[in-house]
Amino acid sequence: MYNKLKESLRSVNDQLRTKFDGDDPVRLAFRIGGLRRSGGKRSQRREAPTWALNDKAIRKILLRSFPKLSSDDKQHRAAARWAHVIYLFWHLKLTIGQIALELNVNIDTVRALIRSIKRVAKGQRADGSGILGHKRGRPRKSMPILRPLIESNKDQPGTRGPDVS
Repeated sequence: MYNKLKESLRSVNDQLRTKFDGDDPVRLAFRIGGLRRSGGKRSQRREAPTWALNDKAIRKILLRSFPKLSSDDKQHRAAARWAHVIYLFWHLKLTIGQIALELNVNIDTVRALIRSIKRVAKGQRADGSGILGHKRGRPRKSMPILRPLIESNKDQPGTRGPDVS
C-alpha cells in the first residue's frame, strides 16, 4: 500500500516539475508535505506551553518584547508577526515549513522567530544575550568608601600622623 502511494506521489511530482520550477510555492508545499510512515507528524505530538494558550500571557510576552507596541508602527508589525507565529505553531500545530509558506518567508526565519519567542517566554532577551529587563553594557565600578586619612593614621601604630609633636 505504501509503495503504491509513494509511486503515485512520484508521478504527481514529475507532472508538477514540468509545470512549476523548484522555487514555486506549489512545489515547495509538495516537498514539505511528504509522507511519514508511522507515528504521525511531529507537530501533532508537540505540546503547547501553558502561556501559548493564554491570551493574557501572550499579550504580556508581546508587550515585554515590544514596549512601544501601541505607538511605533514597526514594533506593531513585528508583534503581529510574533502573534501570528504563536497561533500557527502552538494553536494550529503547523510545521515550521508550513508556517514559512503561510508567511512567505524562509524556514530559517521561522525557526529564529520561534527561538526568540521561546526565549522571551523564559524571561530572557529575544536575542539570547541575557536576562530581560536588566541594563545592557558593562557594570559601573563600585566606588570605594573614602575614610579620612587623619583618623586612619592615628589608629595604626608606627605611622606618623600629619603633625604629632
